[in-house]
Amino acid sequence: MDTGFIRVELNLIRATSSIPAKGACALSRRVPCTHTCRPPPPGTVKQLHVTNRTSARDVVRALLARFSTQKRRWSHYALYARSKSPAQASLYRLADTDEPLSFCFRAGVDSSSLSFVVQENEYGDVLWEAFSLPELSNFLRILAREEQEQLEKLKERYEDYRKQLKLALHKILLA
Repeated sequence: MDTGFIRVELNLIRATSSIPAKGACALSRRVPCTHTCRPPPPGTVKQLHVTNRTSARDVVRALLARFSTQKRRWSHYALYARSKSPAQASLYRLADTDEPLSFCFRAGVDSSSLSFVVQENEYGDVLWEAFSLPELSNFLRILAREEQEQLEKLKERYEDYRKQLKLALHKILLA
């Protein structure tokens, strides 16, 4: 098993809900005791010792656990690989099962062109696995209904356009 270090930049824009230390909230028993804390400053870099079997999801969990972020919020974050070349830079979302250390090994000696970023999963990356089948089928029903409504509007618009064209053609022929 290979081991190594990866450097991960934390790009946590919003404040996180954190779990305070035990005994800090003895007064409030009915409401879950949480507080909101500021995220680390943008560009904060943490170095993690990982194995070649450590998944991207494990890296996200480890970093968010350091900041005592509630577990239910962990699915809102993802690990991204940032590759920099002289011509451009690109950001690629790693799958939960991808192994970041393997990416570093593939980058080879020039690992300075590859970095990792933990940030909110907000760029249209929907985790479909998180939905149940009834939720997905309901989503498909809603999409089908919206598609049908759009199709009806389009048909009405072109029917009106056809009527206007016929009327204009009729006026031209009678003139």
